Amino acid sequence: MYKIFLLSVLIVINNLSAFDESLLKPEKQEILQQKEAEIKASAKQLKYNWISPLSLSASTSKSNTQDDFGYNTSIQLNQDIFRSGGLGEALAYGDLKLAYDLIGLDQERTILYKQLFTVLFDLERLRLTKEQTEYKLKNSDIEVFLKKEQYKIGTIDITELNRALMDKNTILKTLLTTKTMLLEKEITLKKLTDISLAQIKTPHFSLLPKVLYLKNNLNLLKVKLENKLAKTSYDLTKSSYLPKLSVNGQYGYQDTKVSSYQNSNDDHDYHSVGLSLSMPLDYNTKASLQEKKANAIKSELEISDLEIDEIALYNTAIHQIRNYQDHSKVLEKNIVLYDELIDIGKKGFDSGYKSGYDIETLKNTKMIDVLEIKINDIYIQVEQAKLHFATNLNEETYEK
Repeated sequence: MYKIFLLSVLIVINNLSAFDESLLKPEKQEILQQKEAEIKASAKQLKYNWISPLSLSASTSKSNTQDDFGYNTSIQLNQDIFRSGGLGEALAYGDLKLAYDLIGLDQERTILYKQLFTVLFDLERLRLTKEQTEYKLKNSDIEVFLKKEQYKIGTIDITELNRALMDKNTILKTLLTTKTMLLEKEITLKKLTDISLAQIKTPHFSLLPKVLYLKNNLNLLKVKLENKLAKTSYDLTKSSYLPKLSVNGQYGYQDTKVSSYQNSNDDHDYHSVGLSLSMPLDYNTKASLQEKKANAIKSELEISDLEIDEIALYNTAIHQIRNYQDHSKVLEKNIVLYDELIDIGKKGFDSGYKSGYDIETLKNTKMIDVLEIKINDIYIQVEQAKLHFATNLNEETYEK
């Protein structure tokens, strides 16, 4: 079961190359690459740290009372070969820790991708908002002109003209704010990538099914790995208080020369091999095991708790998407109505009882709603992108 779970995690990690990392600035790419190298090196060290190193020693000696001297070289090893199952758990812990740390790294990577594509969506939305505001400004200019003419002939008082002017100032302020935000987003984009905006192709995000969202959710996979790590840590701790079998050996060469007048020399190889069985008796054994077991139980409960949170996040995104879709449907009906009114206005203009200002206002208002639908589509993309970036699955990784 452990191997199947770990394999599914590694498959998800492999899917994290869905987006081209070269989109990011070279410095950010290098940081991610070095972090990955560090994680893999650390995991390898952790996985095999139960293997004892060979101990090499060399010594020379000379007597103060006799003219004799010698030297001794040796290789020594003391290696555990059985830890009541602990060796297998140590290997499993290393694999789990590698997967856990890689998921953490990929969460960092997806944050950068999310920032990048969110900025791209914001830029497109702000461009549409700017265009939309310009149409509103055209309508405001028409309204101010008409109010001014009405004020001249005395059909309205200054209050209505003043209100129209204030509305126009509000629209102008919105236009200025939108332009400022566009500039800020362009600066933010340059902090994330060196590639020009025209060269970046923003992917289209479709709605991710809930079952895939939960199955491949990085937060859930990470907490599940954390639970596996906690259980493995408990097993490792338990095995450390059980009997273990070790093999120890030594191989060396000794050369001793006694005083010259005796003219004797003693040199020879020597070696030894042995087994040792040991078992620690620790007063804190029970407390240590209880601590590890409690941590494992806690992490098990955190899986269910986090799953509830992720389902709520998914449902919230779905609710937002439906709101935008419903709003767009209303706007589509308005556009149909505007087309009808424009046709009526054109006939009235041709007949001489409608002004061209009515038609221009309707056309501008229609374009405002057309652009609003496009803005809603971007908001929908943002919500769907949130779900994808929580899993980092793209369109090619699942069948619709």
